[in-house]
Amino acid sequence: MKTRKFFVSLLFVLIALILVVTAVAAQEELDLVRLTVDNRTDQAVALSLTGTDTGARYYLVIGAGDMRVFTVERDDYTHITLACGRTAEGTVDINRQLFLNFTSCYSPPANQGEPGLEKIFIPESPTKTQWQYQFD
Repeated sequence: MKTRKFFVSLLFVLIALILVVTAVAAQEELDLVRLTVDNRTDQAVALSLTGTDTGARYYLVIGAGDMRVFTVERDDYTHITLACGRTAEGTVDINRQLFLNFTSCYSPPANQGEPGLEKIFIPESPTKTQWQYQFD
């Protein structure tokens, strides 16, 4: 009887170990990063992202005044951004945590923001090379 309990316990431990190893291996396959979008406009913002290396595709919609956190694959993406009744295209480098702050549709932001935080104002879109969120 003790031998049977031992083998059942051993089998249970082996199955649990296999499940844990499989879960860890699956997580290592995807290299994910957090993308936070803060929409401070009075209209919805929509982002269409297409990965250049991974081929990952995301269509993100953030309601007026909302902040959403997304988990995306690390990659350089081409994007189409719809905000404040305008459409803009370009690239965005999402290889580390990124915080995008869409500012009011009616006035540009007072300052650029700290590293990792980019303030997006489409009428005067960022063209500096230090920005991760570029417009064509």
